[in-house]
Amino acid sequence: MSQLSYQWQGLAGAPCILLLPGWGYHRLAWPTDWLERLGRRYRLLLVDLPGHGEVCHSPTGELSHWMQALAQIIPVQVV
Repeated sequence: MSQLSYQWQGLAGAPCILLLPGWGYHRLAWPTDWLERLGRRYRLLLVDLPGHGEVCHSPTGELSHWMQALAQIIPVQVV
């Protein structure tokens, strides 16, 4: 299974928002002002899905593969 590339931003210990980019985009495509405003109240998890952004390889490119990879990094409670 491919590794995901991801980063945390925002307020540690706050409720978490998982930000998934649209098709063909990557985790750094979010507008900076959105991230700054959301980061004042939430912990943000920005993710590159397999085959996107810094993650060059996706063995299958199937949604089920992406979901398995996400399940390994997301916290139990995500907004």
